[in-house]
Amino acid sequence: MKEFYEADIKELIKDKEHMFGDLGESVILFEKALAFKRDKSVKKVIADVLVFSQNRGILGIEVKTERDTTQRLLRQLRAYSLSCDFVYVACHDKHVEKVEAILKRHQFSFVGIIAYTEFKGQPMAGVYKEPERSPQKDVFYALNMLWKTELLKLLSTLKHPHKVAMNEDTTLHQAKIDTTQPLRQNTYTNRMKKSQIIAEVISWLGVSEANRVLCEVFINNRLDIERTIKLRHFNPVIRRDIDGES
Repeated sequence: MKEFYEADIKELIKDKEHMFGDLGESVILFEKALAFKRDKSVKKVIADVLVFSQNRGILGIEVKTERDTTQRLLRQLRAYSLSCDFVYVACHDKHVEKVEAILKRHQFSFVGIIAYTEFKGQPMAGVYKEPERSPQKDVFYALNMLWKTELLKLLSTLKHPHKVAMNEDTTLHQAKIDTTQPLRQNTYTNRMKKSQIIAEVISWLGVSEANRVLCEVFINNRLDIERTIKLRHFNPVIRRDIDGES
């Protein structure tokens, strides 16, 4: 029986958009650090797969290959559940029972499971358990995936809407953020902590709109992200890559 590696499963996920329902416009991102809590109840985790989508928000997918263990899964799920709207574990068939037991024992019943196996030398996958929306999701931690400079650009746009290309039929999350103009900063904004900027963005937008805007940022790369991140469209015909690291 052929053994598949994490990269194989990531490619499989990338090619199986239909498993996730109607995403609308979407972008898939590999190996991105998730936010953590300073009290260490949620520790730093690198997400295997994140999907930023127009219709379903942020999807997080932890990959467990046949060789992997489930020892760190609980720690990983805590981080995914804080930043993502929907969470999945994509695992080999042999791990399904162990994953189910972990979800039940630690009250993560809202997490979905994607099971894969080999068929004629190729990996085949399907949704074994559908996810529910994460009750632990906090848009504050989702926004924390942006850099401070990016958040300042977003906040500046909210406070100075004349810098945003909009028409009568355009909502904020559809508008193009003009990054050619200098960012308006003052002594106060320069001193602001990242957490203060995030809180102010949420105050301006509200929780659901802030989450939607964040997805748009990643889908359309509208905030000239200086620390570039590997992004790929699900659509194999319209695919772009932005190389670099976060």
